[in-house]
Amino acid sequence: MKFGWTILPHQPYSPDSAPSDHNLLSHLQHHLDGKDFQTRDDIKSALEQFFKGQSPALWSKSIHDLPKCWQNTIDANGAYFKRFIAVV
Repeated sequence: MKFGWTILPHQPYSPDSAPSDHNLLSHLQHHLDGKDFQTRDDIKSALEQFFKGQSPALWSKSIHDLPKCWQNTIDANGAYFKRFIAVV
């Protein structure tokens, strides 16, 4: 409780809270879609290009949206729900 946060117990894995469903990672998936990588350097270059190209607003929005995502998971009582994420 160093920061005054309460840690809530949760399932080790829940598809509703999987990082792959998160807004930022959907942007990364869209950026990498259809690309073929021949070397690790190709992958590294594509990732660097993606992260350098992201605006601070995207990072801020992604972090700001986390409590809403968590609340949706709580409200669903553990049932799976599909997130609708717009890729811009």
